[in-house]
Amino acid sequence: MIGARFGVVQALVAAGLLAAAGPLSAQDPVPAGAQLPDTVEVDSTALRIQQRLQLLGRAPGSDSARAEAYADSLRTLSAPANGFRGRPTQPGVGSEAPTDIYARLRGLEGYTATEYAGTTAAYDADDGQLVLQGDSLVQAAVTFAQGELRARSIRYIEATGDLDAEGTPIFVPLDGDEINAQGLTWNTTADRGSARQAETQYTQGGNWYITSDFPELTSSRAFGHDAWFTTCDHEVPHYHFRAGQLKIVRGSILVARPVKLYFGDVPVAWLPFIATGLNSGRQSGILTPRFSVNDIVRTSGGYQRRVSNLGFYWAMSDYSDASIALDWFDNNYTALAGTARYNWARKFMRGSLSYRQYWRATGGVERTLNTSHQWQMSERTNLNVQGAYASSSSFVTQNSFDPVEVTRSIDSQGGLQHRFDWGNLSLSGNRRQFLSDDRVEQTFPSVNLSLSTITLFPAPQNRAGILNNITLSGGGTFRRSSTTRADFDTQPDRANTDGSLRAGLTLGRVSVSSGLQYRENALTGFSLGDGGPLLKTDSIDARGDLPGEIATRGAQVFDDPDMRAMLLEGYVDRADIADARLSWNASLNYQQNLIGSTTFTPSISWDSEFLRADTLSYAQDFVAGPTRVSFGASLRSDLYGFFPGFGKWEGIRHKVSPAFTYSYSPKVEPTALQEAVFGSSVVFPRNTLSMTLNQTFEGRVRSRTPEEAEAGDSTGLSLAAGAGPQRTEDGFLIPEQAETELLLGIQTSALAYDFVADSTGRFVDGFSTASLSNTIRSDYIRGLTVSMRHDLFDESAGTGGGPVSKNFSPYLESMNFSYAFSNTSTIFRWLGFGNSAASSGPDERSAEEFEAELRAPASQESIVPDDPGDVGDTGARGRQADVGAWDLTLGYSLIRSRPTATREGNASQNLSVSMRLTPTEDWQMAWRTSYDLENGGFNDHIISLTRDLHRWEANFDFLQTASGNWTFRFEVRLLDQQDLKFDYSQNSIDGIDRSRSVGAR
Repeated sequence: MIGARFGVVQALVAAGLLAAAGPLSAQDPVPAGAQLPDTVEVDSTALRIQQRLQLLGRAPGSDSARAEAYADSLRTLSAPANGFRGRPTQPGVGSEAPTDIYARLRGLEGYTATEYAGTTAAYDADDGQLVLQGDSLVQAAVTFAQGELRARSIRYIEATGDLDAEGTPIFVPLDGDEINAQGLTWNTTADRGSARQAETQYTQGGNWYITSDFPELTSSRAFGHDAWFTTCDHEVPHYHFRAGQLKIVRGSILVARPVKLYFGDVPVAWLPFIATGLNSGRQSGILTPRFSVNDIVRTSGGYQRRVSNLGFYWAMSDYSDASIALDWFDNNYTALAGTARYNWARKFMRGSLSYRQYWRATGGVERTLNTSHQWQMSERTNLNVQGAYASSSSFVTQNSFDPVEVTRSIDSQGGLQHRFDWGNLSLSGNRRQFLSDDRVEQTFPSVNLSLSTITLFPAPQNRAGILNNITLSGGGTFRRSSTTRADFDTQPDRANTDGSLRAGLTLGRVSVSSGLQYRENALTGFSLGDGGPLLKTDSIDARGDLPGEIATRGAQVFDDPDMRAMLLEGYVDRADIADARLSWNASLNYQQNLIGSTTFTPSISWDSEFLRADTLSYAQDFVAGPTRVSFGASLRSDLYGFFPGFGKWEGIRHKVSPAFTYSYSPKVEPTALQEAVFGSSVVFPRNTLSMTLNQTFEGRVRSRTPEEAEAGDSTGLSLAAGAGPQRTEDGFLIPEQAETELLLGIQTSALAYDFVADSTGRFVDGFSTASLSNTIRSDYIRGLTVSMRHDLFDESAGTGGGPVSKNFSPYLESMNFSYAFSNTSTIFRWLGFGNSAASSGPDERSAEEFEAELRAPASQESIVPDDPGDVGDTGARGRQADVGAWDLTLGYSLIRSRPTATREGNASQNLSVSMRLTPTEDWQMAWRTSYDLENGGFNDHIISLTRDLHRWEANFDFLQTASGNWTFRFEVRLLDQQDLKFDYSQNSIDGIDRSRSVGAR
């Protein structure tokens, strides 16, 4: 028995503690015939250790050799290096420090080291037991292949390989979380043990604090009973679970049964079992079903039960996954939902596909789909596809609880872009499905080809001649669009085909351009005898020759039902009609710079068109129109006004940018056929003047004083120290560029006046522009957008069938207003309100992010699946805002028509509000609504209140759609196991209430 701690560690590590936990005969000795390096001395320490370990590994019977090996090991390795017993005979041999010897021992190949440490040690050779003792400062410790065991007292039994630890033992596995217990036993041979009143913490996939008796422990599994576990890290946890039995698979899952949930010391719920994942990544398995207690045992006959998310999740790889789930809604539908996602970074591909199929309780099948794919095929080629589809718009509006879903269209778009050396080519398409009337608008294909600009005879500007730097450009487009209406809609389907080619040449200030355009309009199922007016229709596919009145007035309005019946007698009620136009143009321009930014550009152009129309019996094939020549000129300039500044602005600049365009085309002499096909408009001369006007108000930020500049240097906001004013190479001073901000911008559409139409003698008859649009924006007041359109003239039929009267009477037809601001908005900081240090607000957050956060409570109530995102996305809600942060978005829209003597005007006005507020650290509030000002009622609501309960979260959500569906939900869920929740919900579809009482899922 050795009493000194240093002696115990030195002797035991050298003699018996290098051996693995198993029998010595199981060790792998140095391979027979192994060649030792020539540089190793015969009596070196490493060689003598190898030789003695080989003796230890001999078969039983060599007792003398084994005893000699043990004796030599103890004698040689325990001998002090100060000249006493066991001093090496060769200079330098055995003179190494103990730490060097331990390092050599640990590095021996084919052996596993077991290290023992303690203040005292007692070894009984007869029983083969080793007892290590520690004290209040240093614990006894055993380090072996499976981990490290520390305790006040450790007993090692060599025959069985057991380690018995008492006195608050701590076991730290080689790969895992440490275990603190009152008593612990570990079998080093079987790699398993047990612990009494043990406490441990699992940090894989969460942060679970567990207290239990573990009758069986292994490096990968733990089985316990009378368990107590929680994720609350407070000294007195807010909540905890108690379970009769517990099983933990390290890095995989924690399962307990039966389970009681306690808030404080109060039991609140009993569960047959609970299972939660302990891995941080994705793992295949059964999805957690969503249901409440009333969905199993309903308390009222009118309650409509619902069970959802019955399915399986498959993590195919680190780059792809899939899931399938069943949703059953009593007396409504049964749905099957499937989702697949992939993200192959090496191939620059990622995407997703979500598909749902609904079987109605009344019969019938409906389908919805959402997909998204992005693929960067090469540095020059990109493919992007985003699609959504619903087989029935009415099914979506009748069953969805998502207020946003029932008021928006279902959109799809996709495109392929490729860049060649000689140009760019794009192929795209889009589709919009309107839920209001089941109308579908589609554009496919849409092809755009843009040729790269070619420069002929390039030369520097200072040496360029007349024929140098000639640029050539060109391109073309092709697009086909269609509008398909529902069966109940009497309006015809439409299809348009458009194509164009363009080319241009620029030589200095002279430019030549030309173009070719084609457009075909087709109506399918056009009604001829439904009593409605034929309004601006160019074609009817009638069976036979049309009456002369229709041939002459094919684009006019027939309001008299008796006249309509007489004219269309004997013709089909519905037909397919089409017309096509082919036009070309060429122009020559010369731009002359005048004063400052003022430019004057005279031009001459030629144009003509070809027309084919089913309405005209003499235009069944293309008829060429007369060629017209036009002379024109444009004048553009910028005018400035300067005003004194205020606040932080040193001055205000008002910029007015007018543009005038004049065009004159003399009278032509068309043929009789041309005048019959194209009308009298091709005969009269054209003499028009158009004007556009844009205005901006810009503020120049005040320059800093020398003191402010010096202070700015210390913070790195100005030029580096010693840097003076910037100058040109000739020594001229370069003025410092002042910082400006756009305070207000007003953009006005063009206003055109026709002097030929003015020949009636009334000035207002010359205006050919019927409406005027204005757009207002501001970079300083971010989030502000205002647009409006005015109908300029009141046109009414004269009395007694007289000519149409045209009077100047501006009438607001439409207006859209939107303003997003928050406590961090510039205007509030300028007025001294708000908090500039806050981090949230619309200035930093996009409208899409704000809308996504507001829709989070409603997304699971939608019929068309949302984009599931990339592989690995958690779908968590938005970030926590600072206390006191708020954002508010106001929107107003107006659409109305001017009332006439024969028709009443109609109007639609809507006010929308979106707000988010963080009053405290634990509360978050969000509200979104729209109000119909004409009908005097709210269209929809989204109200969401969130309360942070440390490891739990409480949510109050109320959703109401424009179709009348509403749902109310109160939910408390565990953040570490979000499928564990207590909720109450109530909803209504078609006026039928469906309630859910408090239950656990």
